[in-house]
Amino acid sequence: ANAILGHVFTTEVSPSLWEQAEGDIGRAMALDSTVASAWTARGRMAYTAEGGWQFAPALNNYRRALALQPSLVVEGRNQLGGLLFHYGSLTEAREQLEVSLSLDPRDGCGDRSRCVGFSTPRIARVLWYGQQFEAALAMYDRIPFLGPWAWEKAVILNALGRTEEGIALLESSEGQAAGLGDREAALGLLHATLG
Repeated sequence: ANAILGHVFTTEVSPSLWEQAEGDIGRAMALDSTVASAWTARGRMAYTAEGGWQFAPALNNYRRALALQPSLVVEGRNQLGGLLFHYGSLTEAREQLEVSLSLDPRDGCGDRSRCVGFSTPRIARVLWYGQQFEAALAMYDRIPFLGPWAWEKAVILNALGRTEEGIALLESSEGQAAGLGDREAALGLLHATLG
């Protein structure tokens, strides 16, 4: 269910996949409601466009998962941290992401030259949302491979008055986009900044 919901969230909205994930969660809960990953799947399901972007149920499900398994990094702390920064709870989001990074210093990556990770770029985003642009840029600079998240660093460069550098970064990242239009939106923003 978690794998399906990750796919639905980023690339393919499909009623059949949604129903499959919902069925998987129901079966998992019926078999053993103390399995933390079933609770994270419920959290992910609540916080999707199809689920109505339900903050409170998602938050409760992630907290329940972490109460059951505090070491649940990717499905638990990372997802909770991401949810919290979207709703402006920057301090708590950063705390969750830093705990996640301390539990998994490789940030979910086997090869950092081809993997972005999750916690490091999300901590950078927390800093960005808090308008700590220099600190955010320093975090993005620590990531060897930005891949589809180059747009975030470009937006930070723009905020720091380094718009042309941000455009160059975006142009060099073409073909690495995650398919969500973020790169193109950032490119539009930076070109608009230049008039």
